[in-house]
Amino acid sequence: MLLAGCYTPPRGEGAGVVRVLPDRRVRLLAGVPSPSFLAQHPELPIVYATDPDSCHLAVVGGHLITVQYAAGTVRVHPLHADGTAGRPSHVLDGFVHPHMISAYAGEVLISDLGRDVVRRTRLDGGRLTPVGEHAVPGGPRHFVRLGDTWTVTCERDGAVATFDADWRPIARYAGLTQPSELAGHRNRFVYVADRGPDVVAVLTPGDLRLVAEFPSGGTWPRHLAVAGSLLHVAHQRSGDVTTFRLDPQTGLPRRLRAASVPAASCVLPLVGVRRATQLRIITPDTAGV
Repeated sequence: MLLAGCYTPPRGEGAGVVRVLPDRRVRLLAGVPSPSFLAQHPELPIVYATDPDSCHLAVVGGHLITVQYAAGTVRVHPLHADGTAGRPSHVLDGFVHPHMISAYAGEVLISDLGRDVVRRTRLDGGRLTPVGEHAVPGGPRHFVRLGDTWTVTCERDGAVATFDADWRPIARYAGLTQPSELAGHRNRFVYVADRGPDVVAVLTPGDLRLVAEFPSGGTWPRHLAVAGSLLHVAHQRSGDVTTFRLDPQTGLPRRLRAASVPAASCVLPLVGVRRATQLRIITPDTAGV
């Protein structure tokens, strides 16, 4: 099952959170305001959507953690047994423009696009404790762990950078314009959405060798996701979600279909959920933030 977030007025003409069907039909699931990002609960049929103040979120250790780009903060919400989010137990500040959060090996990592760092923290008792940070020049936006390396999109520099497990620089590919999201496939390929030229770059992990660039299928590819052999690309300005099938050997795509999704902001392939009627969509603002 594939979900998409859509910017609602005044940011866009989308409807909130929708389901994108294989026959290209679209069904509204929740009219939440302008969700920039969606995340699935690891056990319950719940999808969390950012509120208008937040740009990213993740479920980590029984908590929902949200990122506020403009405010420069990260909030920790305890999750109740039914999956609903409580009021923030901690607000970590000191960021300029935090953009993404991800958990790895007992730590919570946060990219700060405004300070050119990826900040490392630990979640303990509902609080985030800083434990270190690593320099990532060029405006780190999104990042992913692939094998023993970290790969980061650098929005301001139009680049992608790789680092080893200890965040020591390995390689940098600077042939992009405004890279947004990235995703790995079989640890053999990295796909990077590039706004402006409206392409997806295919790179090899680690050394960042360019395999190919191909049209993303629309205008302003803000987000993408890989699910099995499928690549889904959300286009904010042309208002659609384009799906490709990936060749496992070459990494190259074959376009399958495109669905009309006005002001598409993100895509989320769901795991283990068959019926949309089972789903609940929850936003942090329903917890009284």
